[in-house]
Amino acid sequence: MAGSRQAIKTPPPIDLPADALQEAASNQNIITLDDDEPATLRVLLSYFYSFVYDDSSRQLTQSLSAFAVHVYAIADKYDVKPLQDLATQKLKNVCNPVTNVEDYIAAVDAVDELTSPKDGTLWGIIIPKTIANIGFLLGTTRAKELILGTEALNVALLKRLGRANTGHNDDEDARDDEEQDEYGSSGYVPFSTGGLSFGGGRRLGSG
Repeated sequence: MAGSRQAIKTPPPIDLPADALQEAASNQNIITLDDDEPATLRVLLSYFYSFVYDDSSRQLTQSLSAFAVHVYAIADKYDVKPLQDLATQKLKNVCNPVTNVEDYIAAVDAVDELTSPKDGTLWGIIIPKTIANIGFLLGTTRAKELILGTEALNVALLKRLGRANTGHNDDEDARDDEEQDEYGSSGYVPFSTGGLSFGGGRRLGSG
């Protein structure tokens, strides 16, 4: 009949077994972000759009160096190596134990807490800065307590002291730099300190 509409029948719903629905849901590629800090997550998502390190989401009261460590950790979690490299460079540029000791302390805490014992990348930045400014840091109560209480720093300092006492030279330090990929669970990260040696110095535990 002209002008008439043909009725469209809706097919009956498919009654799938509960276990089939559960299996279908489990096969979806789902990334849970509940455990990630919103600020560092914003850096990660921003990187996917701009391919730059943008830490504008950082709270003004948060340490620049520690935030870089947090970004490094989330990039490591999601295997975004270029962002890890940018965070590493950021830490190297901004961490200065002398001009901002509190920032340095926050960075050491973050590296100790967030990075794998087998990943010496960020220790390779922190330890040389610690060695280069050891006199100043041991004269600062909080920094001294942190250094004495952090295994990775203790091992590296003792190792360097032992080398200084046995006449270890810069050529050996240079070879150690080439072996950084061999960093293991001992906590020691090889590095070059430009021939820095230790004298009598300040006694640990003294003011």
